[in-house]
Amino acid sequence: MTWRVIVSSLLALASIVMLAIVAVNEPARMKKFDEGYQARSIEAGAAIFHANCISCHGENGEGGIAPTLNRADLFDPNGRIKEVGWNGTVENFIYTTISGGRPLSFLTYQNNKMPTWSQEYGGPLRIDEVRNVTAYVMNYAKNWEVKEGEATPVPTIDAVGDSITESALPAGDPVRGEELVTKLGCLGCHQTAGGAGPAWFADQTANGEGIGTRAGNRFGEAGYTGAATTAEEYLRESIVQPNANVVNKEDGTPYIAGVMPQNYGTERLEAQDLADIIAYLLTLK
Repeated sequence: MTWRVIVSSLLALASIVMLAIVAVNEPARMKKFDEGYQARSIEAGAAIFHANCISCHGENGEGGIAPTLNRADLFDPNGRIKEVGWNGTVENFIYTTISGGRPLSFLTYQNNKMPTWSQEYGGPLRIDEVRNVTAYVMNYAKNWEVKEGEATPVPTIDAVGDSITESALPAGDPVRGEELVTKLGCLGCHQTAGGAGPAWFADQTANGEGIGTRAGNRFGEAGYTGAATTAEEYLRESIVQPNANVVNKEDGTPYIAGVMPQNYGTERLEAQDLADIIAYLLTLK
């Protein structure tokens, strides 16, 4: 009987020692786990940011048609958030801005409106994806060169204008058009069903029609309020006059007018850019 007591005591002591070792190492293990999780979150956020945000905020957060993000005062608790009267943390300010967008011009940047990005508000991103983008932006000191001041001026281009018939477009290159819609962040709203704008791809629609097919039918539908008479004109109108004809979602409710930037034709796209984008969209049957 004695040997059993001795063995049990030894096993109990061994268990206590093992638990003590685990307890001692647990903070370091959890720290390493948290660092790995944060790194993966930042990496995922970087991919989303580069796919959807750089057209307005710049590849390195330097700004352009939207505010500069790599400004030191944006991340200062006594800086930008205090100026706008935000009572929460900087991280929550950025998360909320990404989630809900800016329905009105933010600091009067060419009257651009930042769309909602979180699915909570009708946008295309899951909550975890919004948090990943927030983590990427919050890691600005390592992502970007920190600068002072406001957004860089929008470069002057020979913009195509907002008319759909005034001037003929050159021949379009669909390959370059696909590159442009990625660079401009269009897929953030148009890649999936339920986004801030109509889905472009056939496998995301109930009737299996991509935007290249729908563009040839829209202007003949009842209730159409635009002026297009061809698929090319319809796509051109949708880009340079996005409020000319606001379509309904597949559930019958209308998309929100004014979410899509209104200045693609007047400030952001040259004729060749527009032609290339239209050529690409027409391939999405």
